[in-house]
Amino acid sequence: MTREKQIYYYSLVLFLVLVGLRFGQLMWQQQQTLSHLQKQAKQLKNKQVTAKTSHQKVKQVVAKSTITKASETSQQFFNLAYNWSSGSDYKKRITKIKQANLVTSQVLANDYLFPEVGGTAVYIDNNGLKSSVVQVAYYPKTTNDDQTSGVV
Repeated sequence: MTREKQIYYYSLVLFLVLVGLRFGQLMWQQQQTLSHLQKQAKQLKNKQVTAKTSHQKVKQVVAKSTITKASETSQQFFNLAYNWSSGSDYKKRITKIKQANLVTSQVLANDYLFPEVGGTAVYIDNNGLKSSVVQVAYYPKTTNDDQTSGVV
């Protein structure tokens, strides 16, 4: 083998070694970058799960407070409408409900809930009638952020 061929082979081997080292270095850098990105993705996913959970908790609290408010309003309405011990209390119930601003005028105009019967107050007083609400339960059908509908 001639000297030129030896130099050529050594140069080729040296070149291949350098290319291999560079290739190995690039692969190592890519692996490090990939590892770092996977770690960041995992942290981001954990943060998103936490954010979703806290957002759900906030919605649940809002819904619970909306249902609680509706339940309390129902309780107050029925107590004012159906707790009376005299004819004068019976007559004042619509005025008390209006002052408490619990329902719309359409509800107050409902003849089924508030019948217009002449002499009812006198009849209540003469017979010593009393009415009291024992229990009011609110069963929600749907609940939005600040509105709810249901059955009492």
